[in-house]
Amino acid sequence: MARKPKNPHADQPRDAGGRMASVYDPAFCERIPGLMAEGWSHEECAAELGIGYRTWKRWNSDETEHPEFREAVIEGDWLSKAWWSRFMRQAAQAIVPCQPAMAIFNMKNRHGWRDVTEVNNTGTVRYVIAAPAPIETTEAWLDSVRKSSGNPRPDPKPH
Repeated sequence: MARKPKNPHADQPRDAGGRMASVYDPAFCERIPGLMAEGWSHEECAAELGIGYRTWKRWNSDETEHPEFREAVIEGDWLSKAWWSRFMRQAAQAIVPCQPAMAIFNMKNRHGWRDVTEVNNTGTVRYVIAAPAPIETTEAWLDSVRKSSGNPRPDPKPH
């Protein structure tokens, strides 16, 4: 039976809830753009740096106590998108093998691609509703219904 690989973060300190206790290191800001320039996701970077993903999200939020971290991630996102765009161009040119659906879904889910056709209507839309002429009596209405249904017979007489 194959041995399970050792968790690289097994020795990292844990908080009271058993989650990795993330300690901020300014060196993260230097590593993140480099990792993401190779197409890495936020989740991959967090795991590589030994940061819990909730901590990553908190440090990458607008209300972060580490704005330099957020700036590094913003730069990394741009670099990751560039890496994936280059990869897809090379795949289209048959330079690298690729499953098209995988690449498309990656770009949709991570980089904002979407299946949308933009419609810019600059004209005016006019609706015309044609109403039939008013019917004067109930008998006239019944006659019009009989004619339109193809049944010219009058209603049967009551018993």
